[in-house]
Amino acid sequence: MKKILLTVIIAFGFIQAEEWIYYNSSEGVSKVKPDGTENEVIVDDFSMMMDMSLDKSKIVSFGEHTITIVDIETMETQSVFFPEYGLSPKDIHFAYDENTIFFTDSGNELYKYSFIDSSFTLIIPDMGGSIRDLTMSPDNQKAVFLSYDYIFGEGDSIDVMIADIQSGEVSILESFPSLGNECFFGLLPGFQTYWGADDYIYFTICDGEGVQQLLKIHSSNGEPAQQVENEIRYTLSAADDSFLEKLVYVKYINDTYEYWTIDLESNETSYIDIDGEIEAYLLSQAWSPDQSKITITGWDFTGGYWGSPAGLYVYDTVTDSMITIVDYAGAWAPMFWVSGSDNGDVNGDGSLDILDIVMIVNMILAGETNNSNADYNSDGNVDILDIVAIVQVIVGN
Repeated sequence: MKKILLTVIIAFGFIQAEEWIYYNSSEGVSKVKPDGTENEVIVDDFSMMMDMSLDKSKIVSFGEHTITIVDIETMETQSVFFPEYGLSPKDIHFAYDENTIFFTDSGNELYKYSFIDSSFTLIIPDMGGSIRDLTMSPDNQKAVFLSYDYIFGEGDSIDVMIADIQSGEVSILESFPSLGNECFFGLLPGFQTYWGADDYIYFTICDGEGVQQLLKIHSSNGEPAQQVENEIRYTLSAADDSFLEKLVYVKYINDTYEYWTIDLESNETSYIDIDGEIEAYLLSQAWSPDQSKITITGWDFTGGYWGSPAGLYVYDTVTDSMITIVDYAGAWAPMFWVSGSDNGDVNGDGSLDILDIVMIVNMILAGETNNSNADYNSDGNVDILDIVAIVQVIVGN
C-alpha cells in the first residue's frame, strides 16, 4: 500500500509555479524571467547575495563585517555585526531553516548562528588546515567540504569531510594526496564540491598540470571514490545545488575551451555548442527545476586586465540554443533559478511532491517547526496534519 501511494504521489503530485532567476546586479539583488521578458531589482543597494534559504523566502548577504538576511517578500532585515565577536565570516550558507546560517571563520573554523536567539555554535574547531568549498546537502542538514593542509591546497593531503549541522558530528569520507595548486587559475575555479540529488558527493581533485578529475563518493555508505570524468580544466561553480542532477564543466581541447554537461546519474556527457557566442570565461551555473536549461555567467577579460561581469545567459539543452537575458556587466554569480513559493513546496523546486513530505518529516523529527512554508494548513504548527493535507492534495490532483 505504501509503495502504491508513493508511486501515485511521484507520478501525479506536482504543481508548477512561476519561475525566476535571482542574481547580483550593480543596483542590488535582482530577478529576471528565464526568457528575459521581465527584469527587476528586488533589494536596492544591497551587498553581494551569497545564498537563498531552502524555502526561497530569504537571501543572505555579506557586507563589511556584517551578515544580513532579507525576507524578499516583506523586505524585513536582520543583521549581525561580527567584529563584536572577533570573527571574520566566509563561505556563508543557510542551514535547515531560514533563520539559521553557518559560515567559516577565516576558512579555519565552522560556526552556526541563529537569528532567533542570537546564539553561536562552534561546529568544527581549528584543525590546523583550511576549510574550502562548502556545499550543503539537499535538506541543508549537513555540509561537505574539502580540508587542505595548507591554504592554497599545498601539503600532504586533501580530506573530503562531512559535518552534521545539528549534532556537530564531523567525519572524513576519504583522504587524497595533495598534488599542489596547479589547478588554480586566478578567477577560474579550483577544487569544487557538489552534493547531487542521488546523495553522492561530487568533487574535483587536481591531477597536475592544470588537469582535474571529477570523482564521486556516497555521503554515508563508505564506498570508495569513483572516477566520473577526467582531464577537466574546471567545473562551473553551482551555488544553487539543492537538487543537483547535472554539471557543466570545461575541457581545454586544441587550444580552445569547450563546455560540456554531465548527467550525474548516468554519467552521460553532452557538448554545449556556444563557441564564439560569448567572449568570456563562463564560471557559474544554475539549472532550471526540470533540468532542461542552464543559466550561466562568468567574467570578461577582453576590456582590460581586471575584466568585468559577463552578463547572464540561458542555454536550452533540448533545442541546443542560447539567449542573453541580462547584458554584459549587468549580472554576476551566484544565481538561483527558483519557482514561485507555493505553500508546502518547502524545497522550492516548483513541485509539491514526496520530496517536500520527506523534508517536512525531517523538520518535525528535528524539532524545526518554524518554517512557514511547511505549515501547509496554516494552523501555526508544523506537524503530521500538514503531511496528511499535502498527501490529500497530491493524490487528488
